[in-house]
Amino acid sequence: MELLQTWSAMPLIPKIYWAMAVISTLAFIVIFGMSLFGGDTDGDSDTDTDHGDHGDSDTGSYFLSLKSLIGFCVAASWIGIVTINNGLPIWVTILSSLVAGLVMSIVIVLMLSFFARMQYSGTLATSDTVGAKGEVYLSIPPMKSGKGKVQINVQSAVRTYDAITESETELKQFDKIIVKAVDNQNLLIVEKLN
Repeated sequence: MELLQTWSAMPLIPKIYWAMAVISTLAFIVIFGMSLFGGDTDGDSDTDTDHGDHGDSDTGSYFLSLKSLIGFCVAASWIGIVTINNGLPIWVTILSSLVAGLVMSIVIVLMLSFFARMQYSGTLATSDTVGAKGEVYLSIPPMKSGKGKVQINVQSAVRTYDAITESETELKQFDKIIVKAVDNQNLLIVEKLN
């Protein structure tokens, strides 16, 4: 009851700042909490289907993101409340709110673009398999006369690839192999380990 009386007695500008502060702070907690625990739905992340190049992230898209907007509102509203409580003129309150909001948005944009550049793609270029060891999964005919499959351990994961061999003998299932090269069709060229 006392809270309602305080709210109704408050002038319009402080009411706006307090409403914005409460709503944006709760949204900030929810959005950034979801980001920490893997439930990020802001659209800031992208799916990388390229198997080689990793393009630079577009910081312009981060500037207009929900996170930067919420960050702007959080900083602007709380700075506004502080300046109002310190008895500063309304123009100082509005100016300091805008500056604080812009600074917070810029900080969030820089953080998001930094983290986007640090993102690790689970994709692996076939050329990265050269020198890897593994075993034959499906027999490989001799002298590049057909292809089989191999399983190799790359980047702490077992992966299966199509493979051929230049060997004069067939590589049989469970033979230990090493990847010597990759041909122009992304087939691994393997040979038996001695």
